[in-house]
Amino acid sequence: MAEHDDDDDYLSVGDERTIYTASDALVCKYSASSLGYYNDKYLHSLFAKSIVKANTNSMVGAPSINPLRKPPIINRGYYGRVKCIDVVLSKFLSTTSLNTSAASIPSIPTDIADKLITDIPDSASAYRQIVSLGGGFDTLSLRIIAENNPGLHIYEVDFEEVINKKAVALLSESTCRHLLLGNHGNNTTPATSPGIKDNRQILTKILHDCTITNGYNLGPNLTLFGSDLRNNTNDIINKLTSIGFNPSLPTLILTECVLVYIEKAVTEQLINTFASSLPNVAWVTYDMVNPTDSFGKTMCRNLRDAGFNIPGFLEYPTIESQIQRFQSNKFEKVNTMSMLAAYQRLLTSDDKMRIARIEHLDEIEEFELIMSHYTLTTAVKGSVLSGLV
Repeated sequence: MAEHDDDDDYLSVGDERTIYTASDALVCKYSASSLGYYNDKYLHSLFAKSIVKANTNSMVGAPSINPLRKPPIINRGYYGRVKCIDVVLSKFLSTTSLNTSAASIPSIPTDIADKLITDIPDSASAYRQIVSLGGGFDTLSLRIIAENNPGLHIYEVDFEEVINKKAVALLSESTCRHLLLGNHGNNTTPATSPGIKDNRQILTKILHDCTITNGYNLGPNLTLFGSDLRNNTNDIINKLTSIGFNPSLPTLILTECVLVYIEKAVTEQLINTFASSLPNVAWVTYDMVNPTDSFGKTMCRNLRDAGFNIPGFLEYPTIESQIQRFQSNKFEKVNTMSMLAAYQRLLTSDDKMRIARIEHLDEIEEFELIMSHYTLTTAVKGSVLSGLV
């Protein structure tokens, strides 16, 4: 397990339930991907090994998860979520791919690079970064890395319990391991072994060699870091910097249905901390909205009955309030739209026709109602990323 610099953060039952929501979302993404809405072979690899299923089922209060086919309305909604976020991320990657003329392009610090496993190539010089906050077991980072985006380093921040399990999951599965560790990932398992998870000594050695304080450096492109964002808001930049993060580089922050579970004061401090420390930063966030209409009240009631605390849903109830939380915390340009609007604007006509052929959707009005209760926000600070809004 990762080395600690602080006492373990206490996870309440409510925290465990919040962690489970990310796992539940992953199951829904698996359903959409398995039907051909989009391709994610890394997610399929983890499910094929029963690694993710085992971890999601271990959460306190989690019902038994069956990663079988979800209803068309769920599959289409989750595809819209994945695709719209992908569109913004692709724009960030396209914009920053031109930023190669900087006078100084720093590398991952030597003390971090030294932690990498022997024979893994030295960490690539990074000139752009993505920070995913509260992403759970999501495989978006792997899809981005597989696209061979040069000069990119991704930092995932979540509860230590989550990143410990995720590190084991990624290093236990050969497809994910090879993507992250290159040829060394191919050579870690004896030819007679069906998988690295069947050779605990080898997996333990790899985990040990990848371990950094409170996390894991999984090759040149991905670092997992354990931290409770609610307790480390003011110090998050220093903690990330200690593991190789460079505040001077163009950075995209991603929160996918995360801020709804965090108190308003903590959320605004977190946003302000990143905006104050990074000269060129974009924040992409997917959230709930409209808790006060009839459907929104039903959402609130169902979440509360299931034991979830959702202060961010109630304290940012409108699109205007979600815009304001960034504008009042040093972000210069903000665009928030409902997911229904995002679905209509960001997906091409051909793509909509393609997914319509995958499954017939009868509940069009219900689909539009659900999508109108989620938002996609892009906020930027600094001239380098101003074109994202």
